[in-house]
Amino acid sequence: MRSGKYYQGKKVHGVKHDVHRLVMEEKLGRPLTSSEIVHHGDEDKQNNDPENLELTTRSKHARHHMTGKHPTEETRRKISDYKKLHPDYSSRKLAFNQVMMVFELHAKGKSLRYIGGFFGVDHTTILNILHGRSYQSLTGLARKDVKNSGRINESQI
Repeated sequence: MRSGKYYQGKKVHGVKHDVHRLVMEEKLGRPLTSSEIVHHGDEDKQNNDPENLELTTRSKHARHHMTGKHPTEETRRKISDYKKLHPDYSSRKLAFNQVMMVFELHAKGKSLRYIGGFFGVDHTTILNILHGRSYQSLTGLARKDVKNSGRINESQI
């Protein structure tokens, strides 16, 4: 039985597992975490000999396979397309009036993703603002102000 395109698979209690991961779990005497990667030392995905298998991290595994290689034009295009759909919002900052508008838009029933897109930040940033985990010094003031005024410029929605 094969799991995926290359790896051998085996059903355990009705669930399919990659054999190389099962072999590594047996070798270590514990289950693997989802962040642990099993690398085939000889690059033969069918060779699941315990001596051929190495435990590594995703980043080290990717580095190992990409060393000395350059991404193809197709890979560059895929990365570019992905970045267009998933921009890096990590460096964006919101002003006090924008934090206030987050609460106002949320009170009007707008989704987290909508609000995040409106301000150019990730929806998790909006969630963190609403739960008081981000912009702590502003969120208390914004909550009070929104409750008191309930104002928002409808043309901005």
